Amino acid sequence: MTMSQLFWEFDGRISRKIFILGSLFLLFLGGAISLWLIPAFGLTIDDFKGAPTLKLLSLSMIVNALFFWPTIALGYKRMHDLGYSGKFYGFLNLAILMLYFFAAFGGFSNNPIDNKSFVGFSNILNLVFTIVFLALVFVRGTKGPNSYGADMTDAY
Repeated sequence: MTMSQLFWEFDGRISRKIFILGSLFLLFLGGAISLWLIPAFGLTIDDFKGAPTLKLLSLSMIVNALFFWPTIALGYKRMHDLGYSGKFYGFLNLAILMLYFFAAFGGFSNNPIDNKSFVGFSNILNLVFTIVFLALVFVRGTKGPNSYGADMTDAY
C-alpha cells in the first residue's frame, strides 16, 4: 500500500501497526505545522497558559481540518480490519471538527470553557473518541479475509 493509498483512500484494511505508525506520522506532522503557524497567528506563550484563546482554538481547528481526510482514511481502513464500516469513525471525527469550529466561531463571549454545556459535550465526545481510538490500537483485526479485503497483519 502506498502512502497515497494509506492517507487518501477508504478501501481496504490496515493492521494495528500501520494504524499506529500512520497516526504517529500525522501527529508529528500536525505538531510541526502548528509550530510553523504559531507566529502567523500572533500567538505568545501566554496564549498557552490557562483556558484556550480564540486564536489558539482557530489554529487547532485549521490543523485538524488539514488532517481530517488522512485521519478518516486511516480509521476507515482500521475499522474495516475489524469487520466494521468506517462511517462511525468518520462521523465521530466530523463531530470533533465541528466542535472546534463551534468553539472558535460559536459566539462565545470570550472563552468557550465558560459554557458548561459545551464543556460537557466536549468531554463526552473526547471520551468516546479515546475509547474508539484505543480499540483500534489494541483490538486485533479479523483473522483471514473479510468483506473489506485480505488480512494485512502479516503483510508488513
